[in-house]
Amino acid sequence: ALTMSDYLAIMCRGKIIEFGKTEEVYARPKTSLGAKFLRHNFVNLNGKIFRFPPEAVRIDESGEFSGTVVDCLKKRGYWLLRIKTEDGSVIECAYHRRVTIGSSVRFNVVRDLLVEL
Repeated sequence: ALTMSDYLAIMCRGKIIEFGKTEEVYARPKTSLGAKFLRHNFVNLNGKIFRFPPEAVRIDESGEFSGTVVDCLKKRGYWLLRIKTEDGSVIECAYHRRVTIGSSVRFNVVRDLLVEL
């Protein structure tokens, strides 16, 4: 539905908590509830708390961060990886192939998509 809509509204308890152009709301939700609904990651990176969408995570052998794959789910056209980071946070990312649960991975986060809280 996100790819087909021009505007997006997120409701909670009968009230609209997010509204705007789909791309803008998805990339930069204004509320933590909206971000959680859109499956954004919340993580402590180098002592600061950030929020970012799953597509901000890039698996890379020489990545800045590391973690362990705790889940790998087949979706339409990609694999959804859940990665437990060194600080214990679990983040999600889309990846082009299956990764064995328990595997260590390194990753980067696209800085332009990071929102510091």
